[in-house]
Amino acid sequence: RIIVPLTVKQVKDAKPQEKLYRLYDGNGLQVCIHPSGNKVWRFDYHDHNKKRKTYTIGNASLISLADARIKRDTLRIKLIKGEAIQNSSNHTYESVFMDWFSRWRYKVKARHSDRAMRAMDKDIFPKIGNMKIHEIEVKHIVDALSVIEERGALTQLAKTKSFIKQAFDFAVARGLCKYNPVIQISAKAFKTRESQNYKSVDQDKIYQFFELFQKETVSLSARLCTEFIFRNITRSVESAKARWDQYNEKLGCLVLGEEHMKKGRIHYIPLSHQSITLLDKVKKLSEGGIYIFPRSDFINHMNPSYPLTLAKRHGIDTTIHGLRHLASTILNETGLFSPDVIESCLSHVDGNKTRDIYNKAKYIKQKREVLQWWSDFIDKCSTQNGNLAALDELQLILND
Repeated sequence: RIIVPLTVKQVKDAKPQEKLYRLYDGNGLQVCIHPSGNKVWRFDYHDHNKKRKTYTIGNASLISLADARIKRDTLRIKLIKGEAIQNSSNHTYESVFMDWFSRWRYKVKARHSDRAMRAMDKDIFPKIGNMKIHEIEVKHIVDALSVIEERGALTQLAKTKSFIKQAFDFAVARGLCKYNPVIQISAKAFKTRESQNYKSVDQDKIYQFFELFQKETVSLSARLCTEFIFRNITRSVESAKARWDQYNEKLGCLVLGEEHMKKGRIHYIPLSHQSITLLDKVKKLSEGGIYIFPRSDFINHMNPSYPLTLAKRHGIDTTIHGLRHLASTILNETGLFSPDVIESCLSHVDGNKTRDIYNKAKYIKQKREVLQWWSDFIDKCSTQNGNLAALDELQLILND
């Protein structure tokens, strides 16, 4: 393909996104823009054994486009002459990881190697990617992993630590560093998942909810309300008391008023395709009533405690807090979404003003992506076998 060379302005104006992305200059040179805002020049090439490797040139805020091109051309000349462009004095963590990764990736499933690469790009490379492998100490790795700890993705933290350890094992075996600092990082360095005072749904029992949704002996309005709570990870009272005048059909969004929310905040719920279909179905039952999920008299709203009662009658031993906790854990562990956006989907509000701004209507797009992914995910879990397959696909092992 033809690659149009970059301009200085393009590099300068490149903004961080939810996931790492690259801008290509040609002949192997690229600038990687991390979610943290860090911009790094890299040179992709194939060594003399035709293996793909990456050489980290350095931080784009310190190295100009012109200088990065000069370095790329110097490296290309070395390759043409048959010279190796890596040596023990300039091995960075990122270059060593990519060298190990190029071998390891073929021994595991693609989704597992993709998870490792995503973790490095998102959290680790921005912190220690440019550091010399032999200069990295325990404190540097702990600092990098702490970013994952802060967003509550503790299973992801353990997996990422394992990936780093394997890369260092490779480096020690190659004589690039004298010891593996990851070995010295015990579990005490990070918080562990706290026991909750409410019962959460086991992630391999999600399919039981779909059995409830299809149980015709239960009121259809009650089943749909329970499903709506599950798909949109709301509190019971938020869904049970929701009114039709709060449904913005044009935006595909439910806007809950201050009277329903903790601390009197307005909460925007961008609806997934499944939730919109659900509302279309329930609209036929409401008979022009005020409430989306009415009682049998079609005058009053559904009792907020009824969906939980239904779940317990069906043998699902949980609480609404437990249900929301399950969704929060899975969404955070995937590493696909900003923790702030996930917190906003849960209508959690704290003193952090940065988090709070996600509640505003202009962030509907990010929240819709989260809730659409969640709806699609639980649909995959509609049967017992599908439930296990969906968890396996994400490499999620959340139960103790």
